[in-house]
Amino acid sequence: MEHFYLCSNPGYAVPDGVLTFIYGSAKPRFFASLSRLDSGLPLREISYMGVSLMFYFRSPGDERPFAYLLRVSDNIDKVGYDELAGVLTEVAKWYCYGQAEALGSDTAEVGWLVPFSSHLKGVQLLEDVSNGDCLLNFAVGCQGFTDTDSALKFLKKDLKIDMDLIYADGLSVNS
Repeated sequence: MEHFYLCSNPGYAVPDGVLTFIYGSAKPRFFASLSRLDSGLPLREISYMGVSLMFYFRSPGDERPFAYLLRVSDNIDKVGYDELAGVLTEVAKWYCYGQAEALGSDTAEVGWLVPFSSHLKGVQLLEDVSNGDCLLNFAVGCQGFTDTDSALKFLKKDLKIDMDLIYADGLSVNS
């Protein structure tokens, strides 16, 4: 049985771009925010340090899937990336299937973004084809950019990633 809960406070409005907050009450315990990555939340404006997960979900009735971002704001038990990322995968499924059920459907389409490179664990790049903005998810944070070249420069300069690792087996950009 999952121990995840949607959280809300009737006295406060949810911040722009955030759909809901989720609390994981079983170890590893955490608080996270969930956002849908669409025109309401420009990718270039996202900057976040902490474990994050991007996934796709097509709600019953939607013509196409939308990308979502799950960001851990408090890693209460201070577990490592691998353990928390596994739990976030379960949270994403839990949320999506719960939303589908609330809409009267017993199925949901949930998908995972393609890794940027098989040599870079947890790194994903999402591009908004309407304006060229992109979001780089690098396991322990995510950063928005105005274009893919800027994201590549960030990997090289700020994260000190060898460009040979990035291009060793091609470049995967999700859109």
